[in-house]
Amino acid sequence: MNSKYVLLGGLYFVQGMPYGLQSGLLPIYLRSVGLSFSKISLAKMLYLPWILKMLWAPLVDQYRTKQTWLVLSMSGLVLACLACATMSPETNFLPVAAMLLLMNFFASVQDIAVDGVAIGLLWQDEIGYGNTIQVVAYKLGSMLAGGGLLTLMHLLGWGVLFLLLAIIYLLAILYVWSAPELQLTLGRPSQDGQPRTRTFNPWRILQELLRVPGTLWTTGFVLLYKLGEQGTTTMFPLFLLDHGFSTQQLGFWNGVVAMVFSITGSSLGGQLMSKQRQPLSLLKALLLLRFCSLNLQTFLVFIYDDGVSLFKGAAILSICVQHFIGGLITTLAFSIMMQCTQRADGSIQTCISQFKSSNLQRHFASSHAHMDQEFPQGSELCTLKMKTLKNQTDVEAQVFTRFANRSQTVTLGSSYVAWHIAHVKKPYSEGELIKMCLTDVISILSPENKNLQKKISGL
Repeated sequence: MNSKYVLLGGLYFVQGMPYGLQSGLLPIYLRSVGLSFSKISLAKMLYLPWILKMLWAPLVDQYRTKQTWLVLSMSGLVLACLACATMSPETNFLPVAAMLLLMNFFASVQDIAVDGVAIGLLWQDEIGYGNTIQVVAYKLGSMLAGGGLLTLMHLLGWGVLFLLLAIIYLLAILYVWSAPELQLTLGRPSQDGQPRTRTFNPWRILQELLRVPGTLWTTGFVLLYKLGEQGTTTMFPLFLLDHGFSTQQLGFWNGVVAMVFSITGSSLGGQLMSKQRQPLSLLKALLLLRFCSLNLQTFLVFIYDDGVSLFKGAAILSICVQHFIGGLITTLAFSIMMQCTQRADGSIQTCISQFKSSNLQRHFASSHAHMDQEFPQGSELCTLKMKTLKNQTDVEAQVFTRFANRSQTVTLGSSYVAWHIAHVKKPYSEGELIKMCLTDVISILSPENKNLQKKISGL
C-alpha cells in the first residue's frame, strides 16, 4: 500500500479514538457506576472545542509545521490520558471532565493538522482514496475506543484503559516524528517564493460564510439534526443498560456491530450521491425514514420487557438500523454542506488553491530539481528554454485543436443533412435531396475543394 495512505490512515485512526471514547464508552460507563443522567448529559459540553476550533485553525495553518502540531497535540493527549488514569470519575467527576475537555481541544488541533497534511500529500487523483481512508479509519478508531475497549472494560478497568490509550498515542508520536512523507510538507514556501502572509482573520471568514446563500439554513439543520441524533444514539443504550444489558454486550452491539452498519451506510450514501446529484430530495426521504424508525424505537421503550428475549433482539436491530440510516444521512448532509461552501467567495475557499499550489510545487521539486541551476532565471538560456517549451506545448495543443475542429465540422454537416431530410419530408434515396445534402456537407467539410463542389453541382 502507498506509504502516504498508511500515514493518513494511522493519523485518522488515532483521531477518531477521543470521539468514540466520549460518545460510546463514557456515557455507558458513567451510568454503570451510578452517575445520574444529568451529569452524563453535561458531558456533551465537552465537545465545545470542536465547535470553536476555527478560532485556532489559522494558528495551526500558518505557524510552525504540521508535523510540529501533530507531535504537540498528541503529546497533550498522552498527558491528558495519564491524568485521567490517576483519577476516578465516580469521585473526581469535574477533574476528569476537565481532562476530557483538554483531550477534545488537542484532538481538534490534531484534526486541523491532519487535514493540512492530507492536502499537502494527496494528488488530485488520490483525493477519492484519501477521503475513503479518512472516513473508514476515523470510524475504526471510534469503534476501537467506543466499542472494543468498552467490551473489555470489566477486565481492564478505568486506569488501565487510559494507560493503553496513552501508549497508542506515544506510538503515533514516534511514527509521526520519523515519517518521511511529512518532510514533503515542511517549510513549503508560497508560489512566488516569499513567506506566506499571516493576515488570516477567522472573524472575517465567519462573516463571509454567513452571507453565503443557504448557510444559515444548513447550519440550523445540522445543529438540530445532530442534537436529535446524539440524544437517540446516547440515551437508548443507557436505557438498555438499565434494563438488563451488560456493558460488554453494549460495547459489542452498540460500539462494534452498529459502527459497521454506520460505515456501510456512509459508503452506500457515497454511491447514491454519485448517481443522484440532487441530495436534498433523497435527504428528505431518508429523514422521513429516520423519523419513522425513531417512532418505532420510542414505542419499543414503552413496551420493553426485560424478561422477553424478543425485545432484546428488537432493541439490537433498532440500534443497527439507526446507525445505518445515520450513516446515509451524514454523507448526504456533508454533500449539502459542500454545495453550500461552493457558493462561497473564492477568497475564503483557501484549501483548493493551497492544494493546487502544493501539487505544482511538489511536481517541480521532484521532476525538475536542477532547473534553476541549469537555466538561471533571467539568463538567455532560460529565455531560450521557455520558448522551446512553449513551442512544444503549441504543437501538442494543435493535435487536440485539430481533432476538436474536425468533430465540430462533422457534427455541423450531420445537422444540415438531418435538417434537409426533416424539411423536405422525402426519402433520402431521392436524387435532388442527395445532391443538396452532399453540396452542404462538402462546403462544410472541405470548403477549399472547389473542384469537388463543381462535380457535385454538375450531377
